[in-house]
Amino acid sequence: MTFTIFALSKETYRKKQVEKEIEALRQEAEKIRRDNLIIGDKVSYLESKDYLEKEAKDKLNMQGPDENVVVIKPSLVKKEEVSDIVRDPERPIENQDKFGNAKKWYDYFFK
Repeated sequence: MTFTIFALSKETYRKKQVEKEIEALRQEAEKIRRDNLIIGDKVSYLESKDYLEKEAKDKLNMQGPDENVVVIKPSLVKKEEVSDIVRDPERPIENQDKFGNAKKWYDYFFK
């Protein structure tokens, strides 16, 4: 009788371990299915005409037949000259910096 109880408890423990392993494998299989769907979506995007057109424009500098390309070259103006242009010509330069950035934003939006 003791041997039967021991064998039964051992078999019950083993059955629970197998069920846990099966559940873990099911969860892993579901995760793999989701990953496959995501990868499939990425592959279909990479094979799409939109992606090929974007890559041709970005990497090969191509353009569509109805598009115009505009090239903006770096400015030849020195940084000091640009900062002088941005400043308000009516206000003296020494007074402009003491107001700080917040005042400049306030002036930009409300004046």
